[in-house]
Amino acid sequence: MDFGQSPDRTIPLLVVTRAVDPSERNPLRFHLDDFPFGGGVYVVRFANRSVQRLVGESDVLRIGHTGNFRQRFNSYGPTDVLGELNLNLGEVLGGKRKDAANVVVVHALIRFLSPPNEEEVLVDFYSKASEQDFLLKYVDRHLETPPLNFSLKGRA
Repeated sequence: MDFGQSPDRTIPLLVVTRAVDPSERNPLRFHLDDFPFGGGVYVVRFANRSVQRLVGESDVLRIGHTGNFRQRFNSYGPTDVLGELNLNLGEVLGGKRKDAANVVVVHALIRFLSPPNEEEVLVDFYSKASEQDFLLKYVDRHLETPPLNFSLKGRA
């Protein structure tokens, strides 16, 4: 989707096994070595496919804002959350977990990135952008938020 400006940087989102001890309970993590430390708006999207929306299609999965890109994506992928992908999703969706939104985001991204799917997912970084503007452009075009954004609450 065209947000009216080019990203400062685009990086593939990769899931890797921790090199420390792959036999540990939670061996997965996001590969963040190339992620910038700065902040701004990020857009997580498919590289080669689109998702049907209420109006049209879009490759965008999530739009967010952070003060530190690397820390934000680390918070989406702490080993305790990644290791719990077999957890009771009813517990997550029923609001019994404080990090329910992160668990759902991580669960979806891991499913997209893992076999048999092995989708290519990219993250676009914008240091000088407004999350609200990006979300409003998305909603204006598709009449709903991206699939891994759960509301516009607090963004008015």
